[in-house]
Amino acid sequence: MTISVVIITYKRIQELKETIDSLLEEKDAFDELILVDNCSMDGTKEYGIFLEQQEEKVKFYSLDSNLGVAGGRNYAIEKATGDILVFLDDDAVFENQGCFSKIRQVFSENEKLGALAFRIINFYTGEMRSEEIPFTNKHLNLDEERLTSSYIGAGHAILKTVFEKCGDYPKDYFYGVEELDLSFRIIDTGYEILYYPTVRVLHKQVKTARVTNREKWIMAYRNRMLTSYRYLGIPYRLVIGTLLFGKIMILSRSISAPWKGLMRYQRDKKQTAPRRVGKEAIRYMKANYGRLWL
Repeated sequence: MTISVVIITYKRIQELKETIDSLLEEKDAFDELILVDNCSMDGTKEYGIFLEQQEEKVKFYSLDSNLGVAGGRNYAIEKATGDILVFLDDDAVFENQGCFSKIRQVFSENEKLGALAFRIINFYTGEMRSEEIPFTNKHLNLDEERLTSSYIGAGHAILKTVFEKCGDYPKDYFYGVEELDLSFRIIDTGYEILYYPTVRVLHKQVKTARVTNREKWIMAYRNRMLTSYRYLGIPYRLVIGTLLFGKIMILSRSISAPWKGLMRYQRDKKQTAPRRVGKEAIRYMKANYGRLWL
């Protein structure tokens, strides 16, 4: 099985160089590296052009506007030719070499496997942050491989055929919740998602602003509610909407952020076609600590 490594970048040229350097140390282990620049204007374009000229496996694309996380990934997915797409954030590195052969092996051994959720570790502390654990139960043994209902964007792998069958990321999700949205479709299509702690990713969580802090919370509410509207019934949407409103109000220290998110959700759901997931998908998510309620 062939592997395409995918990196979407925006205004993180120093961290990007470190990520690329670490990948090129084992460039014989993958087939191509797709690098998409979301219109950074910080020297990333010049670096990408130079990199493509020097490294045969690198394919660099410079976008004329910032398409966000979902849009940038969709662009890369279209360009990638590998059977397996390995996604890595531009401020993350694999802890050890040899990951690509393990990724290739686990996919080849399980025909139901659609995606791998890597173990995401804080680069500086060596610990896992709560929000980067792909289970609602944060007290599981995270050293053990097990099925999960979602994955973390900083490091994961998805079969190319999954996108062909399930569709791409929602193009209007500029930032946030795009992984959860696709996870619903992956599971409902009959694929499994495996938490695979054998592959460990060190994530720096660089605070380069993709959007303002207030806008981040607005998008979080709007996108989560649209995902719930699309795939889940009314009881789930009512509970999620209420709990998330309170959570974002506390975290943002403002009532205006969740209120603005609610208004955008009410506006945009009119252009959103529901496609409720089946009972088997719901059972799968419940059994594997999926994010059904929040």
